[in-house]
Amino acid sequence: MSYRTLQDLYRGSIKFLVFAIPFLSLLFTPSLIFPYVTGKAFFFYIVIEIALVLWVGLVTLDRSYLPKKSLIGWTLLTFLGIVTLADLLGVNPNFSLWSTFERMEGLVMLLHMGVYFVIVSSILKTRKDWIVMLNSIVIAGAIVGLGGFFEWVTGLGSLQGGSRISGAIGNPIYLATYMLFILGTSGILFSRAKTKNGKYIYCGIGILSILTVYATQSRGSLLGLGIAIILFPILYLLFGKKSDQRTKYKKLAIRVLLAITIITTIFWLLRDTAFIQSNETLSRIANISLTERTTNSRLLVWGIAWEGIKERPILGWGQENFREIFGRKYDPRLYNSEAWFDRVHNTILDWGINAGFLGIIAYLAIFWASLISLWRLHKKEVIEFTEASILALVLIAYFIQNLFAFDGFNTYLLFFTTLAYISMREKSERVENFKPASFEKARNYSLSTLIIAALLITPFLYKGNIKQYNEARALLDILSTSNGQDIEKITSTAKQAIEKKIFGQNDTLVQLARITYRLADSGLISKEAHSTLAEPIISYFENKIIETPNSLYYNYWLAVLYTSSLRITENFKDKAKTQIEKTIEINPDRQHTYDLLADYYAYTGNSEKLIETLQFTTEIEPGFSTLYTKLAIAAILNKKEIIAQKAIDDLKKVGSYTNDTTVFARIGEAYIDQGNNEAALEMYKLTIEINPNSGRMFARLAFVYNALGRNDEARETAKKARKFQQEYSQAEFSEENEDLLKKLGQ
Repeated sequence: MSYRTLQDLYRGSIKFLVFAIPFLSLLFTPSLIFPYVTGKAFFFYIVIEIALVLWVGLVTLDRSYLPKKSLIGWTLLTFLGIVTLADLLGVNPNFSLWSTFERMEGLVMLLHMGVYFVIVSSILKTRKDWIVMLNSIVIAGAIVGLGGFFEWVTGLGSLQGGSRISGAIGNPIYLATYMLFILGTSGILFSRAKTKNGKYIYCGIGILSILTVYATQSRGSLLGLGIAIILFPILYLLFGKKSDQRTKYKKLAIRVLLAITIITTIFWLLRDTAFIQSNETLSRIANISLTERTTNSRLLVWGIAWEGIKERPILGWGQENFREIFGRKYDPRLYNSEAWFDRVHNTILDWGINAGFLGIIAYLAIFWASLISLWRLHKKEVIEFTEASILALVLIAYFIQNLFAFDGFNTYLLFFTTLAYISMREKSERVENFKPASFEKARNYSLSTLIIAALLITPFLYKGNIKQYNEARALLDILSTSNGQDIEKITSTAKQAIEKKIFGQNDTLVQLARITYRLADSGLISKEAHSTLAEPIISYFENKIIETPNSLYYNYWLAVLYTSSLRITENFKDKAKTQIEKTIEINPDRQHTYDLLADYYAYTGNSEKLIETLQFTTEIEPGFSTLYTKLAIAAILNKKEIIAQKAIDDLKKVGSYTNDTTVFARIGEAYIDQGNNEAALEMYKLTIEINPNSGRMFARLAFVYNALGRNDEARETAKKARKFQQEYSQAEFSEENEDLLKKLGQ
């Protein structure tokens, strides 16, 4: 094989892999746990590792493909260096390195993105190369956007549930951020298109991108997009190139700004109208306030993060460790949010947690370097004003969005691609033609290096990707088929995860802990089977606590395992109480732990302590509807009507029960159990007020009317139940409802 043939083979193979990478965003792997995340990441790792081997062979053959100096390259290298140091010196280096199946980030992802940046910025040297790359991104983005658009227009909403679309990305926020980059890329290609048809296509993709961002209902992305739209005419007025048409475009820019001002003013004045409030996206924007649930929870979480940053201000805690800070510094006002936050939902604060103030400065420096580079390139007339503005505004919109969210594979990919493109343009005037002293020696040296690189990367490619891929598949198999029937298989997986220290060890053991809890709580597992299953999982969490004794997360899960086992056996009775008390000691304000203590008293038959604990817990931060519901039920079952009525009254006041429309129904069931059908009747009426389309609730209400001898009302209510059950395909209680109608002569 000649020198030139080998060079062309290297370049062609690497370019093929690079051009294929944007299409990984379309990948959905239903055989893996977290199918929108894990498959994309594993295949990206594999492609990058193969491309790296080929690139090593290429640069030993032709040194002109070695990375060139650039401001963006230096800042990115500094950022990766600081993050690496922070992860290695953090509280859990292994966790920081590999991340979790749910996120697939960590240092491994960042280093692969760094290699991707180096390869792309050095191998794609020409305008033609980048036209192909940008078109690959836009084509993939258009397919993703069309999938999301289909969800929107058909009313299907996200495949994961809810009205917000998520497309092939699998998450509305990630999809919105991704489409911001697609909008910018289509804008660049639009400005370069030479034909009308080309401009129409890119304009259409741009419009699709905007509609997709809108349909995600992601307020951070919409804010970023809005600010970018406002800034574009301002940038033109300030920095647009002088020409004969400048006056014409200057007037257009002023009109655009005026139109934006008018539209914004009208929207603000009409924000409380039915038109705005009936539209899910517009109402989400109009209802933004510091007291709104999502906004309030974000602010509380940011406060927790700030406290964590102050504890380790230089290099932070290492990636994937915010959950520990969140647990220890949990604010009880977060009762109606997620039980565990593993991200701050603010990228700057996230990097403060991950890598301290050095990490924040290094991260911000990447944006500074990008904007400075664009400015210089524009001044040198290497990049036209339109292209420079689009690139700058995409980065600004992305930065604004990330003030309220965080990155994943898809957004990282397009961010690093944008950096590589700007970096390449920064170096484009210094392209060298390399000629080796001996073509034959260079070829042989390159092939030898290629073989060595392949041998070195193969173990990691297998253990870090293929093996972990199989483990992600095995975990999903267990979670989807583990209804208490294959205890041996679940136990074997737990032991493997512990003994082999697999990549997803923590994910696997937490998921298996949930399965163990569910099986024990349902009472569908024997004492012997539970002992076999729980033993290795409990052992894992006990060992994790030895390593990190103040981890509320591990202490809490061990307390859950001990307590739930009380449904099956009393072997862990003393350990459960001690573990719960230790967890409370770490953070005495976390209601979930007291809820667990209440379960302990329920399992051990101490009704007085059960009610006392629930009363105390509701006073930590009023508004936790689950606790009011449990208190009411416990009081009813123990014939403490005054306490039960107060809990019900408090539940009505807080209003947060609307997030769970069955709370009053569960209380009604408790009243039925105690033979108090009059009180149960009121509970079911309240339930139907909250959810007037539930055939199940009408069926239960009909049952209560019948128990009270109010047959006419029972008959009419049962008919309504039948109507809703047929209309909404609600099977639950349908058979009982039909039996009641027959009994009532219908």
